Amino acid sequence: MRPLVSVCIPVYNGARFIGRALDSALAQTYAPLELVVLDNASTDNTVEIVSRYLGDPRVRLVRNLANIGAISNFNKAVSEARGEFIKILCADDYLRRDCLEKQAAPFLGGDSARIVMTCSPRSVVGEDEAVWLRRGFAGREGVVDGREAVRLSVRAATNLPGESSCVLLRASALKAAGGFRDKFSLCMDIDCWSRMLVSGDLYVTAGTLCYYRISPRSWSISIARLQSSDYLAFIDEVARDGRFGLTGYDLGLGRLRARLNGGLRSFFSRVVFLLTAVNRRCYGERNGGR
Repeated sequence: MRPLVSVCIPVYNGARFIGRALDSALAQTYAPLELVVLDNASTDNTVEIVSRYLGDPRVRLVRNLANIGAISNFNKAVSEARGEFIKILCADDYLRRDCLEKQAAPFLGGDSARIVMTCSPRSVVGEDEAVWLRRGFAGREGVVDGREAVRLSVRAATNLPGESSCVLLRASALKAAGGFRDKFSLCMDIDCWSRMLVSGDLYVTAGTLCYYRISPRSWSISIARLQSSDYLAFIDEVARDGRFGLTGYDLGLGRLRARLNGGLRSFFSRVVFLLTAVNRRCYGERNGGR
């Protein structure tokens, strides 16, 4: 029998899109899996929507009586997971139905002991699921040395393995690394991945398997600037860790790109605001004419 995979969805006021996330998780071709939703004291109808799925024995709902913060809720997801492998799927995101099948496969091979996480390219989509761009390890497939994956992410000044929705994690390695920290609130994923990858490898699968949704809120100008400063602080952190073997060139290039990326994110956020406003206006006009 294949090992259990836990898909955990930490959520706060995610009613708008959580149904899409739940449907995509339950439609996976991989089995066995469990789906654990961790509601962080939502004030909308998130719990009502999730409750409709509780007739499926694979689904569990864990409710926090008070909001414990996003990072603590992520760590609670890790502690609630029973699987040998964990995917933390954000409530805005969704998966292709063969995502777990393909991301779990490298863990199940004969020479997989050093693999601590798998990832795949992801499509960045808008509220209407139109694809904005694709991200990931360009031209890579197969095993990537963990420290090399971190070095490449530093040089690119971005999270190349991807957000939590886009990776599958070996539970034991995630827990050994200490889970997620609030030291880098907007870079908590790559911070966690780096602590896992310092002693293990990454496996990159081919093809887009995950869809990462952006919205005007998540791509606001203020967040774009904070992401840039957070990534600079993350670079400083890994620079002090001699195990990654980062050179002056790696660090200089990463710091330059982090600053440039902040400007690009600010520009992109304005585009998202504009196009979202246009789409809503057009949609409203069409509805008004019915």
